[in-house]
Amino acid sequence: MELISALDDALSHAAAADEPGRLDEALWGPEPTGEQLLIAKQTAHGALMEALALALDGALTREQVAQRLGVSPQAVSKRLAAGGLVALSRGRERRFPAWQFSDDGPLPGLAEVIAAWPGTMLALTRWATSPSADLGDATPTRVLAQRDGLSRVLAAEEALSSAAW
Repeated sequence: MELISALDDALSHAAAADEPGRLDEALWGPEPTGEQLLIAKQTAHGALMEALALALDGALTREQVAQRLGVSPQAVSKRLAAGGLVALSRGRERRFPAWQFSDDGPLPGLAEVIAAWPGTMLALTRWATSPSADLGDATPTRVLAQRDGLSRVLAAEEALSSAAW
């Protein structure tokens, strides 16, 4: 409740400021300079490119996915369009991160996980391959491959959504 009260106070204070649309420096600090904004954008872009490179390491082409699943490349595209697979783009090229596949095909419940994800497919890829405290420090990918994994992964995923807040 204290947090909500503090936010309410801050918003009321900001709304009462003389210049609408500008932040109150006494409350929020000075506005960043153009140079600071540029550095922040460059840093964010670098982090995004690094995350994309990590996510695409070992990723499969559409043709490789088709061969792995025993379907045509067009069927892979249809599964992607229907929300049954994750693909990441780098330029004009699309790659399918390997985490979403077991030896038998797509991980069980993958389409439900994709549908429930509140962010980008790059963020989903990072989350799915990172240890999660909500899952006993196992990765969502590993848990999803288990017999009761889908419900546990969906619960952990829901905890990340705005509905949980």
